[in-house]
Parts: sequence; structure tokens; C-alpha cells
Amino acid sequence: DGSTWDRLSPVKVATLTDVAQISGGGAHTCALVSAGAVACWGPNASGQLGDGSYNDSLIPRSVVGLANVAQVEAGFGHTCALAEGQVRCWGSNAYGQLGDGGATMVRNTPSAAIAGLTNVVQLAAGTYHTCALRGTGDVACWGYNPNGQLGDGTGVNRSTPAAVSTLSGVALVTLGAVSTCALSADGLVRCWGNNLYGQVGDGTS
Repeated sequence: DGSTWDRLSPVKVATLTDVAQISGGGAHTCALVSAGAVACWGPNASGQLGDGSYNDSLIPRSVVGLANVAQVEAGFGHTCALAEGQVRCWGSNAYGQLGDGGATMVRNTPSAAIAGLTNVVQLAAGTYHTCALRGTGDVACWGYNPNGQLGDGTGVNRSTPAAVSTLSGVALVTLGAVSTCALSADGLVRCWGNNLYGQVGDGTS
């Protein structure tokens, strides 16, 4: 809203109208407007606002170089957008969470579309990892993986999308800080990753 004052009740976000979807990250926020453009605000040390700078912003700033966006997802210090079945990301890439092969540590503008990742229908961003659901019902994830949150059967960080093992028929994917869950078309939920507090939901820790 142009200030840094705490608020006890909702206030209007400056300059935003006709918003279709919103996503909150670690400390930054992004909005998709119905025209298919994206605006972000908050801290920007890693370029997560996508406006070509590393300057924080108290009000929304337009992400450069994007069009026809269908969904935006904010992670802790990175952001990804889905447009025409392809994914572009920007911000921190310390763990490969931009999916571009680790080409750079930070990006302040969207990358090119992630290679080999097409027919994406839904995105989800966690703290340091990202996942994409394809129209075929399979899921690919990339980024931070010490707890197995990418679901590829390893604990190795991935800077490009890796297929989630033994998972198909997915209708929705959602990410926590270090865990991942998928809702299947059969109505069942499957989770993987860190389970210290039972977040995988299998009755164990």
C-alpha cells in the first residue's frame, strides 16, 4: 500500500485492479491481472519482483517480458509464471529453483521458457523448490531436495525439472516449505519430503 506500517485490517493494494489471482512468497507478493500481466511487490534482493532491478518496492511493479500469463507462484526468494503451457522463473537460483540448469545465481527478469517442460496446466512453489503439473497428469519438480521433496527418489538438488517417481493421474499439486503433496484424480492425496512434524500424513514422523 506504499507504506511499511503494520495493518490490523485489510487495505487496498496500490495501483492494482482487475486481479485474477494472487500468490504470497516468503516476503514478496505477486498478482496476476486478467489481461495476463504480472505485478509484484516487497523485497527484491534476488530480483524476485522481476522488474529488471534489485530494488525493493512498497507498491506493485510490473514484471517485464511476460504476456498471456495464466498463473503466478511466489516462493521464498523466487517467482514462476505459467503462460501458454510453459514456465518462466526469476529471482534466487541458489538451489536450482528457477529450473534453467543453474545458469545464474539470481535473475531480475524472467528466464526463457524452461527447456523440455511443456503442456503445463498448474504450478506450485515452495520455499526453495518448484513443481509443475502437466496436462497428462504427471508432475515434475526442481530445486532444493535434501528431504526428498522433489519426489525423484534422491536427495539431490535439481536445476532442471525431474519427474516425480511412481506418480500419475494428478489433478493438483501443492508445496510446503520442504514437503510436497499431490491430489490425484481418484480423490487420494499422496505426500513426500520432510516428515519431522508428520506433514507427509502417513502416521509417522
